[in-house]
Amino acid sequence: MSARNIVLLLIAVVVVVVGVIVIYDRGSVETLPPPGRSATADANRPSWYNPPTESGMTEFDYTEDNVVPAIDWESNIIRVCAWGAPDPDADISSQAEARIIAEQIARMRAYEMLAQTVLGLRLNSTNVLRNQLQYDGRLITVVEGFIQGARIADSRSGTRPDGSIGHLVCLEYRLKDVEENIQREFPEIRPVETYEEAEPEEIDVIAGIIIDARNVQVLPAMYPRILDEAGNVIYEASKVSQNILNNRRAVSYRNTLDRARALDFIGASALVVTAQDVSGPNRADIVISNDDVEQIQEWNERTDCFARGAVAFLLSPM
Repeated sequence: MSARNIVLLLIAVVVVVVGVIVIYDRGSVETLPPPGRSATADANRPSWYNPPTESGMTEFDYTEDNVVPAIDWESNIIRVCAWGAPDPDADISSQAEARIIAEQIARMRAYEMLAQTVLGLRLNSTNVLRNQLQYDGRLITVVEGFIQGARIADSRSGTRPDGSIGHLVCLEYRLKDVEENIQREFPEIRPVETYEEAEPEEIDVIAGIIIDARNVQVLPAMYPRILDEAGNVIYEASKVSQNILNNRRAVSYRNTLDRARALDFIGASALVVTAQDVSGPNRADIVISNDDVEQIQEWNERTDCFARGAVAFLLSPM
């Protein structure tokens, strides 16, 4: 089966079986539940199974139960790994054939897992990518484009503890690539630019803003916002220079204050504000007090931090 046919088959599978993905937050890295694994009997193993070593150690110990997709919001990378193994009842004549089949299965599972992960991305406080694509009616076309941008980070054969042959495939996909696809396909999703960039001589100090949201359990998204107590938008992507957005997102996520201050556009002198609440069903927007709004606006006048995208949210650690 050609690579394109595999991708097309994957898309069809995703359209039919993709359900709502529940994402669990782990600080700046979140993982998805692993796909289910059908149990197979250990008896009557076929001849192409490898016997376990005497020490019990194998090349690697990956199964469908311990390789799960993850979104690293610090490094802005989606990582998925999938394990593939032939059906013990399959008519396979050699270990070489078993390895080829295992790799094909692993690739299919990895691309399906990547598609599910991308579709489950929170765009903002109210929407996820899957909903947008289904509403637009271009699910297959757009997801296929997203998947083809993935990089194969690892691909290797090995054995499981029970001696069965399998293959591991790991894919990496940049959130920046996701965003570029979103902007191309759905330019209306990202707020329209309204920022007013300060003149260089007007900037008093190069420092950013850190919103400590660890107490309100904010969840990361592609386009989060900062709101006042009345729900008015204080900060969003529309206030950031396009030159900045070409290289990073409007909000950076970290899980410690030191890691946030270590960002060169945030700095040790950053203004630190504590979030009061979160807003929206996706818990992506942060609400701050009206007193803190005044602080942030004054700080922005001094540092031009909005246009520079010098804003970081602190997430709850693992």
